[in-house]
Amino acid sequence: MEAITSGMQGPAVEDVQARLTRLGYTIDATELEAQEFGPATAKAVQEFRANMQLDAGDTVDTACWSALVDASYALGDRTLYLRLPNFHGADVMELQHALNTLGFSCGRADGSFGPHTEAALQQFQENVGLFADGMAFQDTGCATCGRANRPSWTPRSAPVSRAQQACSSATESPSWAWTPSHATSRRACGTSQLRRQTAAACSCATAKRPTTSI
Repeated sequence: MEAITSGMQGPAVEDVQARLTRLGYTIDATELEAQEFGPATAKAVQEFRANMQLDAGDTVDTACWSALVDASYALGDRTLYLRLPNFHGADVMELQHALNTLGFSCGRADGSFGPHTEAALQQFQENVGLFADGMAFQDTGCATCGRANRPSWTPRSAPVSRAQQACSSATESPSWAWTPSHATSRRACGTSQLRRQTAAACSCATAKRPTTSI
């Protein structure tokens, strides 16, 4: 991709600014309105690159863009399932954090949807009476639901730090679409049930491991 640098203006800059502000970085309203890569945008990019342990600078190159895309994902933005290469990003880390909180261990929350995450998700689905296919479907209907203890997305090569966010290359949702059915509706409810149960578990002083059906 062509690097996005200071002085540029247009939709590409607007996209970068939207992702940065979503992650909590501050950009002047005048730059946002003009879709201009000005000093405030450059400062936000510098801070993001530092948090992601990327090379210092204020340019949005391929590595920075990939990290920014991964950091921008929220649980429910896309369907997650086991594939190669693995899905990775902030949404995967949020899913892993929720599963671990509820007692369905998927190991260290590294933001990569691997076999252990799939197995833990299947156990959760079976426990709550859902079709245990190990797929976390998009759940836009509950996107505004409260999220308990949402973690930060941290590069797998770096030590875990709550102050850090996002890393790795961008992956997109599969192009195929599911035909609406009763089974699919039950699957799609999995993310919202996971959020609700996570919130309930986090409200206790000590979360108890739920009984898994066999």
